[in-house]
Amino acid sequence: MENDDILAKLGFSKEESKIYLALISFGSSRISDVVRHTSLHRPIVYKFIPKLEAAGFISVVIRGKQKYYHPESPSKLQYLAEMRISEYGRMVEELKKSTIPEASGQS
Repeated sequence: MENDDILAKLGFSKEESKIYLALISFGSSRISDVVRHTSLHRPIVYKFIPKLEAAGFISVVIRGKQKYYHPESPSKLQYLAEMRISEYGRMVEELKKSTIPEASGQS
């Protein structure tokens, strides 16, 4: 399975996947570097960088007057996957509680 497919299954958009994978590959980078490595248009990169930052997958490092975007460890992805599994489990339990007895296999 390709890395971008894995990220898509974890809820990343195509653009978020490209940005995150570029940062993982090339390390801390400025926006211009991300644009060059991903071939995404600058406004698209500016749109998705805050989303990745809010989710905790990248952080901003300021060096002098320049902002660099630093990828967080892929182990955060494992945490995300575990949280989703836990959330899905809770949702299934809620569904079981709210169904009528015949639908849940009880008489």
